[in-house]
Amino acid sequence: MCRNKAFALLLALIFILSFTPALSAGEKTGTLELGEFVRTAQTTGSAYFPIQARLTYEGPTGIFQSITVKKGDRVAKGDVIATVLVEGSGADTQQALLSLDRAREDYRRGCEDYEQRLIQAREAMYAQTDGYQREMARLSLQMLESQYAQYRFQTEAAISRQEENCEDLSAQDRIVEVTAPMDGVIEHTEIIRKESKVYDGQLFGTMFSLDAAYLAVPNGGGAFRYGQSVTITVGSGKNAAQLPGLVVAADNMIPQAYRSHTSYVAVDIDISSLDVDPLSLKGISVVCENQRLEGVPILPKALARMDAGKYAVNLWEDGMMKKRYVVLAGEATGVVWVLDGLHIGDTVISE
Repeated sequence: MCRNKAFALLLALIFILSFTPALSAGEKTGTLELGEFVRTAQTTGSAYFPIQARLTYEGPTGIFQSITVKKGDRVAKGDVIATVLVEGSGADTQQALLSLDRAREDYRRGCEDYEQRLIQAREAMYAQTDGYQREMARLSLQMLESQYAQYRFQTEAAISRQEENCEDLSAQDRIVEVTAPMDGVIEHTEIIRKESKVYDGQLFGTMFSLDAAYLAVPNGGGAFRYGQSVTITVGSGKNAAQLPGLVVAADNMIPQAYRSHTSYVAVDIDISSLDVDPLSLKGISVVCENQRLEGVPILPKALARMDAGKYAVNLWEDGMMKKRYVVLAGEATGVVWVLDGLHIGDTVISE
C-alpha cells in the first residue's frame, strides 16, 4: 500500500513539472539595470529679428505718390521706400524748421535719459555679488547699450533727413523720398490711397535687419532655460537640416505675472546668406534635454502596464511568471524609471 502511494506521488510530481511554463525564445523580455535616464522637451520655433525700424515720413504736409516695395522685399540702406509730392511755400519752410528744432531738442533729452539709465545699470551690475545675478545684470546692460545705439542711429538719420528737407525747401514743387535706414527686409507696408494727404510722422511700413536673428520658442512649461543647449531642425524629410542652438533669453526667474512665456534661441548661422524669404521660414522644431540622470534603475516602457490604478509588471522568477506591482518615478522615450518593486537583474516579460 505504501509502495502504491509513493508511485502515485511520483506520477503527480512528473505531471506538474511537465506543465511548468518556460520562457520562450520569442518572448519580449527586459532586465532591470542601471542606466541613463534622459527626458527631452520639443516645440516649434519662429524667426525673430530684434533690430527693427519704422518707415515714417519726415517733412511738411504733402501728397502721397507711391510705395515702391512690398512685404518680404530685401532692401539696402538708402533704397527708396515711398514718394511724396510736396508743394513749396514759406509756411512749409517755417514748419519744417520748427520740426527740426523740436527733433534736435528731443534727441538731446533722449540721449541724457539713456546715459543716466546706463549709469544706473552699471552700478546695479557692479553691486551684484551672486554670479548668476551679475550675468543677468550684464545682459541687461548690454541690451540697454544696444537700444541706445539703435536710438542714436535711427534718430540721427531722421534728423539728417529733416536737415536736408530744410535745405531743399523752395517755392517749387518737389518729390520727397522715404528711404530705408538700414539693410534688411520689409516686414509690413501700409495701404494708402493715391493722392491722399501725408503728414509729418506718418507711418509707411516697418522693416528689420538680418544682422541679428533668433528663434522665438513658446515656453509656457518652463522647459527651455537660460544657457541651455538645444537642437534645431529646419524643414522635413530629406531636406531637413539640424543646427545647434543656445537659449540666450528666458523669463523663468521673473514673477509669473510679468512673463511672456517665450524663450529666445541663438543660431550659429548667417540668415542673410540664405536665399529664402525670412518671413516664410516654417517647419522649425526645437528640442532640449531638460533632465538627465546617470545610474538609475530603468526598464523598457512597454513592459509596465496599469493594473487597478497601479503599475504592474510580469516578473520571471524561479521558472514562473509572477505579477509584481512597482512604483515608477518618471518616463522618457522608450524607458521608465523604477523607484521601487524590483531589484537590479530582475527579468520582466510581456504578457
